[in-house]
Amino acid sequence: MRATAPRSCCCGGADDLEHWVDLGPLLTEEDPVAAVVAEANIWECPNLVLVDGRWVVLVSLWRWVDEQHELAGVRYLVGDLQPAGPGLRFVASSGGVLDEGATFYAPQVLVDDDRVLLWGWAWEAGRSENQVRDAGWAGVLTFPRELSVADGVLGSRPARELERLRTTRLEPGPGEALGVPAFELRSTAGGARLRLLDRGSEVFSLDVGGSGAVATTVLVDGSLVELFRGGTSRTERAYPTPTSRWVVDADPGTLEVWALGRP
Repeated sequence: MRATAPRSCCCGGADDLEHWVDLGPLLTEEDPVAAVVAEANIWECPNLVLVDGRWVVLVSLWRWVDEQHELAGVRYLVGDLQPAGPGLRFVASSGGVLDEGATFYAPQVLVDDDRVLLWGWAWEAGRSENQVRDAGWAGVLTFPRELSVADGVLGSRPARELERLRTTRLEPGPGEALGVPAFELRSTAGGARLRLLDRGSEVFSLDVGGSGAVATTVLVDGSLVELFRGGTSRTERAYPTPTSRWVVDADPGTLEVWALGRP
């Protein structure tokens, strides 16, 4: 058995950013929405931010499963701040999964004038400990995202500045390699698929989807793969090698593809 403390996020006050006063818990597992949406042994990396007039809490989930610790993604809670003794209490009214991918964790937010930006950490998936050690690095930051709230649902989309990274417009034929390490793909039809092939074998595949009404955007930079569609996001990892190539299976008339580089 492994004992765990009750899940909670605390708030404090400070006049000089050095001497803090405990103002009590901001959010605990006693909140009925948080207890269901964000079930975990520990809440890590909490963020509290105002998005489109609604308060949002982000928590990364740390779970203990079969005597092993498991990072179980990130959940968001939308709600209100209410007075509670000397501090405030967050009362959730809705919540959900922040990113549907298998490698997204520990996001941080930044308020930038009239918008909120978010970056996440994408850990390694599909590389052995020896491969990580040989490479000399592990984990990457995601592309920046802009957050929005509508009807109690938190959504995200690529930050508008990322369009400045577009360099050359690519027009790949069926099965033709894209030939660049970083690219943006926009699909407006269902059935599109992004694949990474190595010596004739498929090592990674992503259902891109999309429609005329709800287009899909995919951003790829080295091993980082991020998909955005209708406010949802999905972060994955794939590992190109000198012998591998990216291809897109789709009607060319429903695709826009750009190479990405420094502006």
